[in-house]
Amino acid sequence: GPRLRLTTSVDHDVMPVWPPDGQEVAYRSRTHHKPTIGFAAADGTGVTRTLACPHHPCEPSDWSPDGTYLVVTVRGRDIWTVPVQPGDSPRPLLAEAFTERDARVSPDGRWLAYVSDESGRAEISVRSLVGPPRAHAGGGRGALVDPASSFVMRYAWTREVSERGPRLAAELRDLGAEAAFLIPV
Repeated sequence: GPRLRLTTSVDHDVMPVWPPDGQEVAYRSRTHHKPTIGFAAADGTGVTRTLACPHHPCEPSDWSPDGTYLVVTVRGRDIWTVPVQPGDSPRPLLAEAFTERDARVSPDGRWLAYVSDESGRAEISVRSLVGPPRAHAGGGRGALVDPASSFVMRYAWTREVSERGPRLAAELRDLGAEAAFLIPV
């Protein structure tokens, strides 16, 4: 179908994330040094509102499954939650000495996948959002990608949850070639 422009700003409106209800697309707006989180109606009728970023830079990467908060990468290295309705304050979810970025919440809201360089290389890690916030099984502490041979390009949760649990679909550069993988969690 035809493209539909959601924003008309002269600023940098980038990093859109699609909401669970399909009504408002969230994105990083304004400049890199003074960003806001913008919301544009998915039908193209315009910007509906903006929220202040907790720190800059601030880049949305996902919505919670219930649509109550956004998951954002701040300062290029920490993962925060930002409530989309007034009343609550943004708060850090992962703010370690190493980089965590580009987080995705599983469709059931139980898991958070993110890219971490804790091992010295970018790899996909998963931790529980319910119960103890432990890293999930893999090569390193929570690693789902072998850091010696792979580089994370992009990834997303699959929409359906199998009888074994949620799965991630990932595009990886593996030993010089790019390939798609389905990774059980």
